[in-house]
Amino acid sequence: MGFYSWRACQCLLSCAVLTLCGCGSTNKTNLSSVEKAQMVKTLREEADICMQRFIASQANADEGIDIEALLCFVEKRKLTVEVFPNAIDCPSCYAHYGEALRMVGVYYWTLSLKQGEQAKKAATERKASLAAFSKENREKANRNFKMALQQFNIHFSTGQVIPDAYWKAFEAAYLLEQYNYALQYLKGYELNNTLSATESEKLRKWRERTKKRQNKKLRDEVRKDLDD
Repeated sequence: MGFYSWRACQCLLSCAVLTLCGCGSTNKTNLSSVEKAQMVKTLREEADICMQRFIASQANADEGIDIEALLCFVEKRKLTVEVFPNAIDCPSCYAHYGEALRMVGVYYWTLSLKQGEQAKKAATERKASLAAFSKENREKANRNFKMALQQFNIHFSTGQVIPDAYWKAFEAAYLLEQYNYALQYLKGYELNNTLSATESEKLRKWRERTKKRQNKKLRDEVRKDLDD
């Protein structure tokens, strides 16, 4: 499907969603459960189209990754949450929205890391700008990780948990350097999954690695306080 045909498809799907909403004249809270379910189904189909675009762009990374497609994916997932403001009515909506935000966070985190490395090797005139871009993208990553954890926590509060969501929450907390929370999510993953010996060993290594990061962070904070 070409770009314009994809756009046409998006417009048709968006119109379907607007029709279910009464084109803005009907509040989502007035929709029946069947209408809400259909609306979420349509939004998830739209999200899948956006994700397919993003994945396709990764195959041609030299031409540029389609971040707009990823942001489109996040927006569609966000809309499913708005259809069900009470998480107990759609626990998976919140888990999927959290995962979408985590993915955006990873994108910006990776970009920040790359720009930071480039800044170390760059000529003087480019070093400052690359460092600034790296800092800006790290801040974007952190914002998305924090929002992802909010959505994951809402999902966990429903008691109807997708077990793998704990691992995704762990990844977001780890990259956010919130190691206490990361260890809690790791424990949640362990308690909510039947693990093989290989998987248990993997978790053990991640737990040790996270505790080491946690201890180093605490030492650095103490050292900074003493220096100040």
